[in-house]
Amino acid sequence: MPTMCLPVLFEEISDDLGLSLVQIGTVWGMAPLAGVFVVLVGGLLGDRFGTKRVLSTACFLAGLSGALRGLSVDFFTLAATLFLFGLVTASIPPVVHKTCGIWFSGRHLGLANGVVSMGMAVGFTLGAMISATTLSPWLGGWRNVLLLYGAISIAIGLLWLLTPSRPAQVESSTGQEGLVPLRQALSRVVRIRGVWILGFILVGQLGCVQGMLGYLPLYLRGLDGCQAVPMAHWRPSMPPAWWASSR
Repeated sequence: MPTMCLPVLFEEISDDLGLSLVQIGTVWGMAPLAGVFVVLVGGLLGDRFGTKRVLSTACFLAGLSGALRGLSVDFFTLAATLFLFGLVTASIPPVVHKTCGIWFSGRHLGLANGVVSMGMAVGFTLGAMISATTLSPWLGGWRNVLLLYGAISIAIGLLWLLTPSRPAQVESSTGQEGLVPLRQALSRVVRIRGVWILGFILVGQLGCVQGMLGYLPLYLRGLDGCQAVPMAHWRPSMPPAWWASSR
């Protein structure tokens, strides 16, 4: 929800900060750009320090960095806070799935990962559904919406602190997991060819999804006849050339 609230809030944000369409697209790409550098390391940190500790810390830092977005005053501060937000949040999904692997096995593992993935999708949907139409008018603007999501993320981090690290029956069998040096683990993983192949595939797939999620709300506003954001003085009656050609 803290991620997908942005595309629907871009109209307010651009009005307030005076951003162009290109600047909005650049800002939207900051978080996944940061994730490229930390997603693999985040999974290794879960192995090294334990999933409970990493998740609680990551959620707490995601709350702080997510709230900082609401204090942005121009394009550069918004881009910087989103890059920081991406550095933290990119490590959460792989550690969450690793947690499912610790607690479940067999068909239960598949179900658990499915529930987790569904939860991410539901969060995306709710973030896009209520952030601009309900939360922003209720809270008094986009800044307070981002501050609220930051507070919720911090609260979830505190909840992770209250959960057991792993089932009691496997506690003793996995106690040596954290003794593997981080540099040694990373060096071994980067030599696996399959990791690089999957990585390049996901870069292409996520790049398409990220672009669609970022620009689709603006495009749909234009089709609906609403006044679009004043980014580079664009109006729905005269859409950008690349949008017009895509139709």
